[in-house]
Amino acid sequence: ETKARMDIRAWYLRTSKLALALAIIRSKPADKSSREYTEHLAALVSKQESKWRSKVEALEAEVLQLRQKLLLSRICSGSIKSGNLSSLLPAQEHGSSESTLTTMEDSGCDLSSEQRTESLELSPHFVESCTPRLFPLLPLVKRPGAAPENPLFSHMQFLQHLLGLKNLTESGSLKTDLTHFEKDFSIVSDSVCQLLDGLIAFYRNPKLPFSSFWTEAVGTLAKLTSDYNLSNYIFKKCYKKLEEFEKTLLQVILGNNHINR
Repeated sequence: ETKARMDIRAWYLRTSKLALALAIIRSKPADKSSREYTEHLAALVSKQESKWRSKVEALEAEVLQLRQKLLLSRICSGSIKSGNLSSLLPAQEHGSSESTLTTMEDSGCDLSSEQRTESLELSPHFVESCTPRLFPLLPLVKRPGAAPENPLFSHMQFLQHLLGLKNLTESGSLKTDLTHFEKDFSIVSDSVCQLLDGLIAFYRNPKLPFSSFWTEAVGTLAKLTSDYNLSNYIFKKCYKKLEEFEKTLLQVILGNNHINR
């Protein structure tokens, strides 16, 4: 039975190829050979396919960002219902910023004043976005001095906001059971994979300009992987990608004698 199916498929394939060849021969212009016309048609199809692929990727990115906003909004809504989010967030932001700076300084990195101001934090505008009035349209805000033109910026910002909200929901009077959102946490792994793809491409291409964005992105990934609950979702789907990034980073470090960070 399996052999019969394979024979039928082979027959259909041969018939399709023959029909295509006849169609090309009958429709080709007089000033072109069949081969030239075939190559011309193949180039047109390839170009169109590239356009379709770009459109699909753009739509997928837009859908992922909408899913990110929805997840943050749902978690934020649960936090607002169980406590005063805006009153606790400044302290959390300060602690997060200080912790980030301490970690970077202890690692032997020389941080300039410009880089200090871009440390990992939740924007005050994000707090305003978490008010019940604006809750349904929680935005991924753009901080001054950031690189909004970088397509990976929204993914990193989403992960930072998620970490900040998670810390808040697990402290003090704010209690949100994140197990209610487990089915939506594929968004986290998808965002991490996108960020890893960008980091791998950056470290493999030394000609790309360096900015504090890349340092902050690595710091965000480090925080995610050190979080017990979130790391479970990440390692399930992004293990191979994380391994590839680790190997790429090690190759860069071992092959460069001028790295200070």
